[in-house]
Amino acid sequence: MTNGIGHDMMYMYHNFFIECIEKFEIRYPEHMHTRYPVKALNSFIAFGLWGFIHSSPGPVTDEIGDQARKLIKDLISSDIFS
Repeated sequence: MTNGIGHDMMYMYHNFFIECIEKFEIRYPEHMHTRYPVKALNSFIAFGLWGFIHSSPGPVTDEIGDQARKLIKDLISSDIFS
């Protein structure tokens, strides 16, 4: 598999995943209460921390880095790992 095909597949997966999450958000808006931008969270679910950091259209800023650190701290202190 070449980098071009792998990148295309990753992009298609990301778009499919984001589309599914957005449909859920539209159908069940009462279930969506987040501390972080929804697009960033969707990208985090699809691609991990890398996706969260690079979900904004512009350059990576200190604010995005701070949000990423806070997200990790929130995950570590949540009931997910207990």
